[in-house]
Amino acid sequence: MEYELMPNLSISASYLVVKGTHLQRTRNINLLPPVLAQIEIVGEGVRTYRRFPGRLLPQFVRISLFESTANSIYHGAVFHLHKRFSHNVQFLLSYTVSKAIDDTPDATSVVAFSSGDDAKQVQDPFNLRDDRGISYTDIPQRFVLSWIWDLAYARNLQNRVARAILGGWSASGILTAQSAPAYSALVGTDLNNDTNARTDRAPGFGRNTFRGFNFVSLDPRLTREIAFGEKVKLHFIFEGFNILNRTNFRTISLSGALPSVNAILYTLATSGPNAGKLVRRTDFGTPTETFDPRILQLAVKVVF
Repeated sequence: MEYELMPNLSISASYLVVKGTHLQRTRNINLLPPVLAQIEIVGEGVRTYRRFPGRLLPQFVRISLFESTANSIYHGAVFHLHKRFSHNVQFLLSYTVSKAIDDTPDATSVVAFSSGDDAKQVQDPFNLRDDRGISYTDIPQRFVLSWIWDLAYARNLQNRVARAILGGWSASGILTAQSAPAYSALVGTDLNNDTNARTDRAPGFGRNTFRGFNFVSLDPRLTREIAFGEKVKLHFIFEGFNILNRTNFRTISLSGALPSVNAILYTLATSGPNAGKLVRRTDFGTPTETFDPRILQLAVKVVF
């Protein structure tokens, strides 16, 4: 749906639904059916969880099945305010409100016992529904403003020197602001005895129930064009990325599954009076990785 507010300025709204079925995932099928177990969390009481008593074929640690059983669903409302190029200015303002839910699909989890690939698998191969939750790719809100401003006013100057100095400039940029991705609270050990310590969530917590850090970046660009005759043009370009030098913490690593925050909520004590019990960590949720700081670069481009 689009409506013209005035000449060259329009507003639009759309709604997008994307359903994914029969998506690929990797599942360990060398496990006996889980049984209920209990563990004490210091200061928080006793929690019940599902634990695997052993292997179906003890001579093998894991047997990985690549199957197409995963699902996903995405709902998004998108709003645009668009000014087409006129009076030397053009801009596009976009705002998206969305939600993405899945049950841990991933076609790249192929290397067993690697931290990145193990983190992409389900917690309980016998209960795939238990992994249905907010997707790693879910960004609830996203705002993007892009613009171009052609500073061509100098072409009307009578003074030739002033016209040569002030002419040929244009300014553009992108402002991006988005809400935080989600991540799961983990225990950092193979609590359920499935040989994969990367998917063991803290007992009592669902998948991706915590949010990380918002992201904001302003990326401007300034261009000067100098013409040499009618066929050759020289562009001098100055660009900045994260020009405000805002510290943007990562929530999810580049692998797409491992958290870039300290996602371990509890650790299993192995000695002392709390041996065999889960102990809450005080550094849960603290960041461990950032996006790039301010980057400035110069470029020259020849157009002929």
